Amino acid sequence: MISAAELTSLATSHDIIRIGMLADDLRRQRHGAQTTFVRVATTSADAGAPVVCPPSAGELAQAIDRRLSADAYYDDVNGSAPYKRHVVRHLAEEVRRELVDGGRP
Repeated sequence: MISAAELTSLATSHDIIRIGMLADDLRRQRHGAQTTFVRVATTSADAGAPVVCPPSAGELAQAIDRRLSADAYYDDVNGSAPYKRHVVRHLAEEVRRELVDGGRP
């Protein structure tokens, strides 16, 4: 477990290697070698700059579902409601992926 002081120190640090190593040590203590977690973050090297984490694919899908309820989609000559929901999520994920990593799979 990390203390409040350690958490504050980590939150203000831009030493991503040290933070990653500490996180991996803690993860290994809790879960052994079974767990892998990867998260992309964009951060500035300026002291005190915010860390911006783009949404994961799952977070993006959940955000879309929160804003567009199932009854927001309808059947018409262009397709069924479930198909349109799929297309909205698929295209949003393509945009997210392009912004995060230049579209690489």
